[in-house]
Amino acid sequence: MTAAPADFARARSEFLSIDTPRVEDGAAIWRIARDSEVLDLNSTYSYLLWCRDFAATSAVARGEDGEPIAFVTGYIRPDRPETLVVWQVAVDRAHRGKGLAATLLDALTARVAAERGLSCVETTITPDNTASDRLFTSYA
Repeated sequence: MTAAPADFARARSEFLSIDTPRVEDGAAIWRIARDSEVLDLNSTYSYLLWCRDFAATSAVARGEDGEPIAFVTGYIRPDRPETLVVWQVAVDRAHRGKGLAATLLDALTARVAAERGLSCVETTITPDNTASDRLFTSYA
């Protein structure tokens, strides 16, 4: 687990819910990824497809208006069905520093583990992405 209980309480006060992404969330997720300034940005269409085809292994946090304010995308490795690959994690600038990425990662891995079983979580991090390095170091 990545965040302390106080971090979870603080993060929960900043958003309404965590759930699976919907196709209509693709544009907002693309914007959050773009504004992160550290993620490799994919096309808007790819985020729409991700929300459709990999919703079961991805998660979004929604603000009071129901719009995504953070996301984590992932998929199950075809050759290792017990491995969740976390592809991207991003939090809208206004909601950073509150433990939301950790809360999302914990919620996603707990859900996927309960539904499919997991033995591994895998990711890659670019060297200049300090926030992701910290997130996954604390998760490990």
